[in-house]
Amino acid sequence: MTGMIGALRSIWPWGRGSNVGIGIFDGTSKRITLEDAMSIPAYLRASRLIATTVGRVPCDVYRTAENGREKDRGNPVQRLIRWQPNSNSGAYLFRQAMMAQAISYGNAYAMIMRDPTTRRPYELIPMRPDGIRVAYGDDKRLIYMHANDTNRRIAPEDILHIRGFTMDGVTGVDLLSYAAVALQLAYYSQQSTTAYARAGGVPGSTLTVPTNTKPEVIQRLRQGVQQFNSGNRIGTTMVLEGGVQFTPVSPPAREAALLEMRQQSVRDVACIMGVPAYKLGDSAAISYASVEAQSLDFLGDMDPWFVQWEQECNSKLLSLDERENGVYVEFNRDALVNIDAKAKSEIWARGLAGGAYLTVDEVRRMNNLPVGAENEPRQPSNLFGLPQQETTR
Repeated sequence: MTGMIGALRSIWPWGRGSNVGIGIFDGTSKRITLEDAMSIPAYLRASRLIATTVGRVPCDVYRTAENGREKDRGNPVQRLIRWQPNSNSGAYLFRQAMMAQAISYGNAYAMIMRDPTTRRPYELIPMRPDGIRVAYGDDKRLIYMHANDTNRRIAPEDILHIRGFTMDGVTGVDLLSYAAVALQLAYYSQQSTTAYARAGGVPGSTLTVPTNTKPEVIQRLRQGVQQFNSGNRIGTTMVLEGGVQFTPVSPPAREAALLEMRQQSVRDVACIMGVPAYKLGDSAAISYASVEAQSLDFLGDMDPWFVQWEQECNSKLLSLDERENGVYVEFNRDALVNIDAKAKSEIWARGLAGGAYLTVDEVRRMNNLPVGAENEPRQPSNLFGLPQQETTR
């Protein structure tokens, strides 16, 4: 958590209305900062899960070919998006940091450094969201301006802009502001649980005293009970005198309420972030089948992020000539599909059977094994002796 907050703590998002700035504020409740939000386990986990998922999925430049497509390894954009976008970080950390900003603040920006002669990109430099303002110019095109100097403008084609959920198609919304109520519930439920734990799990109580008890005696009794409840005094006996009756608040009821509040906050965060609740620690009412189904749904929830990255990279990192000639950027979504060894074996067996659609070398390549000379699909045994071209893939 320290690393993620350290990368973002000085960033101040451009919000709307009275909620401009880091955190949320409804006029009556505590202002929740980025550090507060990241201290909520469900929010931290959801943010890390989405950011690291986008960061770890391979992304490559492809070129259409006669037999389908192939990786365009000689394209300079391939190095930027697959390996090294800049001299300070690799592709994984770059995308993770961009996603962390886009999730919480709604926007993430990276300056596209280009060769002055060829106009080909050679570096992607992340920028702080508070350092950029976005507006429409007189020609109705977007203008990216430096926040401290609006005369310094950046052409829209030189800014890689990843947006969170957007209502205007220009900038993403500040999640810390728009999800204010749910995040406050999660934060305060955690604070309540912490306070309860610090008290040693001892519930609140009431003291019933005779009507003629002096105020100083009542105060002394209250202090004595509080002192008795502090520290590790489980199993010890408290003695009261003078007709005083001690009535504890039922601990099961309070513990159940705190537990339900924490579980509900996890579900709220999961709903906001588009992440299955079981991935955030909510294991209530799940089975293996439901987890498998929710995992597939999560892949669908992640796809809009991949689509946005692909479209942004295609339009700003590739030239028009490249795009018209079938060059494009694409994430390998299959990297997110985790299946067991038996299922993989069955898929490969069906692909190899009768030369259906896989060759031995293709299967070996999928398993990071050295390939041989068997690049053609196998013929079924009952077709041996027939010309190879009579079989179909």
